[in-house]
Amino acid sequence: MKVRLEYRKYLYAFFSTLSQLEVFTIIIGEESDTPITQLEDYMVDGVISMELKPLNNPSSYGNFLRIKKMRGTAHAKNVLRLNFTGDGISIADVGKMLQEGAEQ
Repeated sequence: MKVRLEYRKYLYAFFSTLSQLEVFTIIIGEESDTPITQLEDYMVDGVISMELKPLNNPSSYGNFLRIKKMRGTAHAKNVLRLNFTGDGISIADVGKMLQEGAEQ
């Protein structure tokens, strides 16, 4: 419990300093289900989760993005598919794709 409290104090001081500096900051971390690592989600303005998941073919994987939190904005709530090509990055709404597939 003491470790969690110290970690929380450290995070609060860290994010407070960034706020006072009025800088735009992207912090990249590894996601975990442990309560101590979930503290960051409550202290930041936005949380974007990126995952590599298997597709229908077990040997194929796809990149997915989900905006878990973005304070002060109306953002997509569904999972988005990222496609990296020679022309750049395209983003597709997986929920919309599934819905359109069911309608056909």
